[in-house]
Formats: sequence, structure tokens, C-alpha cells
Amino acid sequence: MMAGLGVNGTAGVKSTSGATADWPQILGGQGGPVAIDPTNSSNWYVNNEAGVSIHLCAQSGACTPAAFGVIPVVNDADVSGDGQTMTTPAPFVLDPLDASQLIVGTCRLWRGPADGSGWTGSNAISPFLDGVAGQAYCNGNALIRTLAAMALPGGSEVIYAGMYGSLDGGATKAGHALSALYNPSSASIPAWQDLTLSPVTNDTMGFNVNGFDISSIYIDPHDTTGNTV
Repeated sequence: MMAGLGVNGTAGVKSTSGATADWPQILGGQGGPVAIDPTNSSNWYVNNEAGVSIHLCAQSGACTPAAFGVIPVVNDADVSGDGQTMTTPAPFVLDPLDASQLIVGTCRLWRGPADGSGWTGSNAISPFLDGVAGQAYCNGNALIRTLAAMALPGGSEVIYAGMYGSLDGGATKAGHALSALYNPSSASIPAWQDLTLSPVTNDTMGFNVNGFDISSIYIDPHDTTGNTV
């Protein structure tokens, strides 16, 4: 297990023998998103700084700060500098289609190798989600707060992005949720749908009318279309 703890750091314990009473801090920083490779439980990832600063610990034994390394495997430069103006760690998930790939959220979506190799501007799989292009390093753009993804039959996947809300400086997409169907074999960027503008069939009110942060998204695994969240 592994947990992010607010702004105080990232704590956790790596063990296959059962529960552990003490939770030692294994990496300092802002306590950003964490992930464990479902195909290789020795690979632990954590984004521990504002923007994109994703570190990897790849060993069977207990992880320590030294094991995560000083230099992140994926950083702001890999996402064309998007994270340079972010004040919180960028959300990321391991791609459910291919755990060797990361999906990272800034003011747009990125997908690239989890080991940090070969990232370029072509790794962006969305435009600027608020439609405001040309800003330097996401400066003033609406930012992604949370991500979720689910593999679909046929080699594609559905990806959801939840945005920061108006209380946390959300721009034109405050508290919106967006989704897209993505196929890695396609060379084109997928079309992103703003779900906030879609009718909610089980509620007479609009979606998130007060524009709060979308703090998490969970895709119902019982619906194999990925359309239930």
C-alpha cells in the first residue's frame, strides 16, 4: 500500500508479508498522486512536487528516498513545460491498456512511456481543454484535478478528466468533467466531450452547478462501455 499525505510528504510501506504497524515516510515532497504497476508490483510511481515530477522506485525491497532517485523519470520538460506554473502535483494514472505508459493531466492530457523515454509535444492527446491555446506553460489555463481511465474491447480506452473548481482558481471549465475515447493506434488526437453540458438522467439539476473541484472519478467496472462513472 502507499498513501499521499497532504502537503507533508508521501508515506508508505512496501511489503508482501502482511500489514505493518508503522508507516515510514519513503519520499518527501507535496504528497502527490501515487500508482503501483498492476503488472509488476515492484514498480512504484509518485509525483512529489508541483507540476510534473514523477519518480519511480523499481525494486522488490522496501522503497527509500534514495531508491526513488533525485531526478524524476517524467518531468515538466516532457510535457512541454506545462507544469511550470502549476502549484500542485499533476494527476497521473498508469494506462490500463499498457502499464508501461503514463497518462498525465496538466491543462491538457498527455500519454507517454513511464520510464520517461522519448516524450515530445506529440505525446499530447488533447488540446488545451479550456479551448484557450497559446498560453505559456498552462499559465491561466483551466487545470485537470483528477483522471480515470478504463480499457475497452478492441484496443481503445475511455479517459475521464475532472477539472479544478472555481474556489481553487478554475478558469472557464471550473468543475467540469470531460471524456474521450482514445486508441493508441490512431495518429489523431481524440475528440473530447464536455460532460457538464450533457443531461443527467437521474437528476433534475445540472451537473456540478456550483463549480466545485472534481476531486475524484471512478469508472464502474460493471459497465463494459465505460459510460457509467
